[in-house]
Amino acid sequence: MRYRFLCRCISAIATSRSFAVLNMERFISSKHIGKVKLLPYRTYMQSGLVIDYDPACDDIACDSELRIDWFRLPRVHQEVYYSMYLYQSNEVPLLECRQISGMIGRLPAKVGSLKSLKVLHLRSLGISGPIPKELGELIKLEKLMIVKTCMEGPLPQELGNLTNLMIITMSSCGLNGPIPVSFGDLMKLTVLDLRNNYLEGEIPEVLGSLSSLQVLQLSQNSLKGEIPVSFVNLTKLYKFTADNNELSGPIDHLGNLTNLMVLSLSNNYFSGEIPSSLGNLESLVLLSLAGNEFDGLIPKELENRIHRIQL
Repeated sequence: MRYRFLCRCISAIATSRSFAVLNMERFISSKHIGKVKLLPYRTYMQSGLVIDYDPACDDIACDSELRIDWFRLPRVHQEVYYSMYLYQSNEVPLLECRQISGMIGRLPAKVGSLKSLKVLHLRSLGISGPIPKELGELIKLEKLMIVKTCMEGPLPQELGNLTNLMIITMSSCGLNGPIPVSFGDLMKLTVLDLRNNYLEGEIPEVLGSLSSLQVLQLSQNSLKGEIPVSFVNLTKLYKFTADNNELSGPIDHLGNLTNLMVLSLSNNYFSGEIPSSLGNLESLVLLSLAGNEFDGLIPKELENRIHRIQL
């Protein structure tokens, strides 16, 4: 009984905030945050959490990245680490964590307080739970990439506040719900990749206002309805994939997207004749329309326009 009681006491101490504070102060100095690369896949001594003083790190030209195995820390350690270092740091433009197995927990809402963050890149992690709406407070964010990470729930409307975003890649994340209408405010967006999720509802008409958009990937979801007519305004678009959804309706207006190189709409519910307007796509090298209900012949305007047709 005494042994079990002692074990419980030790466990309580080891997971306490005070113990976490002592640990953090022992192993890392706040002056290195944002200047020293903290790397996973290494021994503890090599990870960057244990640092010998390096005068070069006082130089403002040092790398200003945060690559840290932060998500594997117990929650109390995450909180302490944030309050002691990240909250005080104005020089954390990049937070990157990739391909770390055995991770548990959720994406902390406090990530939304890293006001200088320009790149958030999470790939192949074991974290779960919803995407915090607090990410909508990262007003300097330019690249948001969360890939092959077991998130859940909808895309927060608050992401529409990130008007400096140029890239959103959130594929294979288990997301559901609709594509937020607020994404129509992201006028600098060049890449929107939402492949392989469980998104539903219609493609928002407002996406047609994203005049800088070059890549739009919506494949492997449960989207319904028609491709918005407003897409005729996406004149810079060169890759559009929306295969394996439940889309239907006309696609003749896509013939106005003369910069398209890849158009993949296979395995949907499109029907009727393949529109001859697709022959206007002089840059097209891949057209995939297989698994639909098209009938008739391939328009002559298309036959000599593309190198590869999948019907």
